[in-house]
Amino acid sequence: FAQQCAGGSRALMAIVKANAYGHGALDCALAAADAGVGYFGVARIDEAQQLRAGGLTAPVLIIGPPNQAQIQDALRCSITLTVATEQAVDAVLHAARTAGVRATVHLKVDTGLHRYGALPDLALALARRPLPCRWVALGGSMVASLLTLTMAFKVIASGHQVEGVLFR
Repeated sequence: FAQQCAGGSRALMAIVKANAYGHGALDCALAAADAGVGYFGVARIDEAQQLRAGGLTAPVLIIGPPNQAQIQDALRCSITLTVATEQAVDAVLHAARTAGVRATVHLKVDTGLHRYGALPDLALALARRPLPCRWVALGGSMVASLLTLTMAFKVIASGHQVEGVLFR
């Protein structure tokens, strides 16, 4: 149902941070993967490592700032990191070179909550920053996901029908 609402070409991300809010992160992630969810989000690198250790092979995104002491371990497990500062980009680049692996990062843009994210001017500068493609790839932006989610909530709250699905 969720994939139908999002549209077939869009990837869904299940947020399973904080032990899936007490429901068991690994069990929830594996069930969601079986249901067609293709991406998972957690707050910390150790949470992502637990998912990997439990057999989850789907992409996992750290949705907050990376713990710099764990970046190399995250990259070795093919965990996608979120960056929002020059320092975070530099730390990921250094860790990727040191570990000999390619990092995929998402650029987090602060849309007004002021928790974690680059303000628009810095985000633009970070997005335009030339990165050595051998070591770092920009996998996406957290803004697009947040805007899509916000629009979905507005549709749900309004009770509109979209492509034969009634949101209540």
